[in-house]
Amino acid sequence: MSGDGGTTPSFPNASNDTTPASLARSGHMRRWAVPSATVGGFTTTGTGSQQRVGVAPATASVAGALTAADFAKLARLQVPVQRLVYVASTDLLSGAAMTANTWNDVDANHNFTVASTASVYLVAVNCQVKAISGATGAELASRAIIDAAGTPQTVQLGGAFCQNSGNGAIGGGAFYVTGLAAGTHTIKVQVYGNAAWTAYCRASAQANVEFLNIVIYELSA
Repeated sequence: MSGDGGTTPSFPNASNDTTPASLARSGHMRRWAVPSATVGGFTTTGTGSQQRVGVAPATASVAGALTAADFAKLARLQVPVQRLVYVASTDLLSGAAMTANTWNDVDANHNFTVASTASVYLVAVNCQVKAISGATGAELASRAIIDAAGTPQTVQLGGAFCQNSGNGAIGGGAFYVTGLAAGTHTIKVQVYGNAAWTAYCRASAQANVEFLNIVIYELSA
């Protein structure tokens, strides 16, 4: 460049040839004239620059959009509060003879606290009770029962079928509970068979395949 002992570089058609290909070849950029146009709310000026033109924001209209009532519900949501975590660590049933057509306890009652009658509670029962039926086979089921000694609320969980002198496994499930009065409540899990059968829930000796876990979360208040 001039002033440093070198030569002044020349750019072919620097003042006239302003096509993108020519600009790329010459290694320099310059402002170029383009027609004025508006695209997507932007206006190109006569010097190749862009400016935002005043456009009033459109009013959104989306099918299924949240209403004011929906936002009010969201505002009431809280971080879930854990009210019960029970993990069986002992052998609850080990070759126990189950009476036909009767709900039998898998374990004793477990206490949990209700803070507000307006709260919604999520109850998750994760279990596997092994069953061995008699010669006639049996249909089996499990359920959770809340406040067994007071005003019981029962929820069916899982089921199984054992063929004649066969084996089966009864599982659990999850459900919501509302309307519980503030204070202490109980929950336990029961199993049922329509014929005599034998039950196993060895949460210590066979913890990987026979277990009972109960978790309760308070979702809102």
